[in-house]
Amino acid sequence: KACQKCHKDKGVHGLGMEAFTCLKCHSFTEKTATMVPKEKCLRCHKKIPQNTPMANLLCHQCHKPHGPIIPPAETCTKECHGNESLLGQHGLHIDKGMKCIDCHKAHVWVVGKDEAKKLCSSCHPYKEPTAFIY
Repeated sequence: KACQKCHKDKGVHGLGMEAFTCLKCHSFTEKTATMVPKEKCLRCHKKIPQNTPMANLLCHQCHKPHGPIIPPAETCTKECHGNESLLGQHGLHIDKGMKCIDCHKAHVWVVGKDEAKKLCSSCHPYKEPTAFIY
């Protein structure tokens, strides 16, 4: 409540995080309060894989605790991957109404052969994932 005297527009909206105080995520001792290191998030969120393409990102880069904690599907292309629709068959699938997260699962992202066999064959005959990109 003390923080919200000045920061009236801030509140935690993350599911399960509503009871957290500001200092649970922000460092108060710095001149500009920064977010805590990712390792602090991973103390509770133990199942997040750490050997994936975007594992070096900070949690709050995608998950906005003062907004939607689960980013909308279009956030990926609007904020970081704006040219993906031009790469391989992505544009065709987007035109068909598919969203990135239909194939690229959060925190894993890479679609390997095993995943592709299940995902791709639900709509059309299986195709080698590397052929998708070219």
